[in-house]
Amino acid sequence: MMNDLMVTMSNADFAAYVRDRYKLEIIENALYNSAKLNYDGKSLVFDERKICPVLETVEYEAYTDVLTQFQQAELKPDTGDPMN
Repeated sequence: MMNDLMVTMSNADFAAYVRDRYKLEIIENALYNSAKLNYDGKSLVFDERKICPVLETVEYEAYTDVLTQFQQAELKPDTGDPMN
C-alpha cells in the first residue's frame, strides 16, 4: 500500500501523510495509556493532565483554536440553544 501511495503522491504530500499518521498514532497511544492507567473496571476514564500536553504538542494550532473557542463560549450568555 505504501508503494501505491508513493506513486500517486508528491514527496511533500507523502511526507505530510506520514507525519499525520505519526501524529494520530501518538494521540491514540496517549488516549489508550491514559484510559488504561485510570480504568476503574467499569468505564474508561481519561486524565486530562496526561492527554492535554500531548494534544497541545502534537496539534498546537488545533488545540489552541479549540481552547479559545471554549473560552469565548464561556463569556457568552447561555441562550439555551445548543447550536448557538
